Amino acid sequence: MRITAVTGHLLSSAFTYGNPAGPHGANRGGNLHLRNMDTLLVQVETDAGITGWGEGFGFNLVRTTRQALTELIAPVCIGEDLGDTPGLMRRLERRFHNSAATAR
Repeated sequence: MRITAVTGHLLSSAFTYGNPAGPHGANRGGNLHLRNMDTLLVQVETDAGITGWGEGFGFNLVRTTRQALTELIAPVCIGEDLGDTPGLMRRLERRFHNSAATAR
């Protein structure tokens, strides 16, 4: 089973915890004065018709995370065999972290 597509979908939900306008008042939840909670849902499709979902959580950085997914990570994953997910993860770590610790 091979990966045929990796797509990021932005999701934004109303968020009040830490938002001064919310029911919990100002400064609750640290410095997070967010009006929306943004997350990136990651859809992985296969040639077997199976679709999997994951999450790339990042508050205000979900658009940057989606860009990295679209431009860097997804192209490397297309055509990869999901029968060796640990091997794929190691190859991604080596390629994108460029660290001797991940060169296992």
